Amino acid sequence: MMRADGCEVSTSTVERALRRRGLPLPSGFRADRRSWARLRKRVFRDPPRQRNRVWQTDFSEFETARAGSGGSAR
Repeated sequence: MMRADGCEVSTSTVERALRRRGLPLPSGFRADRRSWARLRKRVFRDPPRQRNRVWQTDFSEFETARAGSGGSAR
């Protein structure tokens, strides 16, 4: 962003500024992310084969075929 504003800064200066704020990802982050992805895939009976194919719906009331509404167990 500083470079976009026209300031000349070195890469090491940017890295120091990011570290002061705790923003860089820890070393080994990518490996951790891959291992967690493997664990998540084990949860599914039929694991997704493409990205963004897992969706969740959460509702507490729905409309029935006879124009009534159903909710949680009564």
